[in-house]
Amino acid sequence: MMAATVVSRIRTGTGRAPVMWLSLSLVAVAAAVATEQQVPLVLWSSDRNLWAPVADTHEGHITSDMQLSTYLDPALELGPRNVLLFLQDKLSIEDFTAYGGVFGNKQDSAFSNLENALDLAPSSLVLPAVDWYAISTLTTYLQEKLGASPLHVARDITMVAGGLGRQLLQTQVASPAIHPPVSYNDTAPRILFWAQNFSVAYKDEWKDLTSLTFGVENLNLTGSFWNDSFAMLSLTYEPLFGATVTFKFILASRFYPVSARYWFAMERLEIH
Repeated sequence: MMAATVVSRIRTGTGRAPVMWLSLSLVAVAAAVATEQQVPLVLWSSDRNLWAPVADTHEGHITSDMQLSTYLDPALELGPRNVLLFLQDKLSIEDFTAYGGVFGNKQDSAFSNLENALDLAPSSLVLPAVDWYAISTLTTYLQEKLGASPLHVARDITMVAGGLGRQLLQTQVASPAIHPPVSYNDTAPRILFWAQNFSVAYKDEWKDLTSLTFGVENLNLTGSFWNDSFAMLSLTYEPLFGATVTFKFILASRFYPVSARYWFAMERLEIH
């Protein structure tokens, strides 16, 4: 888990600018229009009970910058502190309305992933109208609240060049098969290992280990262990290239000041 990263994705320009704010654990999506005075804002988090029911979020109420900070403060103080910010200027508020399946055609909604995230999130908050000034100062607020500047800023030029454009409004393509993760357990699940493809090469020969790794009940995890400081996931295959081969993923726990938590990160991969 890349848990120590605070990331802001900033896109400048004129015209319509729907905003999407995504965190590894705290997520907010806002459709923002520079020429409008109010924008909707949606937030959700993997932590529970971050927001009490909001009495003022009825139609017509405009959330001020001060009110917005009272909603965001508990999420950043009590919940996760890892934030990824997207500023999306490809969609207008009208797009969210027209393509959100609000006219009795919910099955045609182009935002099913967003809706599923809200349904599954332990905590969520919907603010129908937020003052544009509050949204425009969101990046500054995050930096001050988190006490850190963005570690990485990525423009979406490559996404446009890659032809994604208004992908949210296009027909969704079939998703690739999702494999269940490898889970090492003692008294509880300790290490989860997942990959869309797991392949290895020796000399000029390639072996695809995906089907031999994920969803396999008798996968050999001998040698795997976990404690508060170190962990190792050991995967053994035989025969592989005519011999028994073991992959050892060595992990260590470190304290990351940005998130104020301990997280495991992979130190190295050993192949025996």
